[in-house]
Amino acid sequence: LEIDLASSRDDDYHSIYNSTNTGNISGLSYLGGLVGFFTDYAVMSNSHNFGNVSGSGLYIGGLAGTHHNNSIIRFSSNRGNTTSSSDVWSLTGGIAGELDQSLISNCFNSGTVFGSHGTGGVAGDSVSGTIEHCYSTGSVIGITENVGGLVGHGHGVAINSYWNIESSGQYDSIMGQGRTTAEMTYPYADNTYVEWDFVKTWAEDYNHQHNDGYPFLLDNALPLEDNLIEILEPLFLTNYPNPFNPETTIIFYLPEPQNVSLSIYNIRGHKIANLIDEWRGAGEHRVAWNGLDGRGITVSSGAYFYRLVTLNR
Repeated sequence: LEIDLASSRDDDYHSIYNSTNTGNISGLSYLGGLVGFFTDYAVMSNSHNFGNVSGSGLYIGGLAGTHHNNSIIRFSSNRGNTTSSSDVWSLTGGIAGELDQSLISNCFNSGTVFGSHGTGGVAGDSVSGTIEHCYSTGSVIGITENVGGLVGHGHGVAINSYWNIESSGQYDSIMGQGRTTAEMTYPYADNTYVEWDFVKTWAEDYNHQHNDGYPFLLDNALPLEDNLIEILEPLFLTNYPNPFNPETTIIFYLPEPQNVSLSIYNIRGHKIANLIDEWRGAGEHRVAWNGLDGRGITVSSGAYFYRLVTLNR
């Protein structure tokens, strides 16, 4: 048994909050409706793009051109069209052109995405990225290969995230789950928007007047004052050994006492084990995982992801 682990977490370092762009953006590479290069524990939250983003090269995204190194885009949306005219690699996505070891959470794209190699409704390319509680309804068009309704190329985890197979024109994606228009619009299908928060984060468009029947984000969804952790330095998070057989230890540091949830996901985005969900004090903590799922069965060799979420009281 040999297992590789990757991580995602919820923390703030550099921030973009409550921001909106309505202008069109054009250039070469690294282009986004709000930021071109988004990296190193950065957070974008409650932010939206309505303008068209177009480039002739790589990393073109509705919100961010590239999204790197444990950064987070959450509670945000893109309604503009995202286009790359490159005929080789484009990495074009409705939210981010590239998602590299980072998180996109509770976001949606309704704009058209057009590119070449690596084109997706949420992300053009994923490198061990995580997408949770997101959807895309815009048309996705790729002129070469690696085109997907949610993600075009790469690997990672998509948790309860969906794309419209009819409006996108795409029946495949390396991540996420395809749904029809009827399944994604109110009244929603039972297998769609599973475990989404329709109290604090999302609203149901029951009369099809606000967002064509699709869920829409509440204003200031889960703001900072609503018990989300705010820190000025990144949380330390790693595991050793990696790869491992038969056991690895996940190590993390908390700057203050917080409730901690630590879970293991397989490459399809299914939670297979919950290691801890409890209050922990400030300082370094170590949690061992022995490669067993929640039923006590040894998982098969492959890549798995662990996700750490911390909340104040």
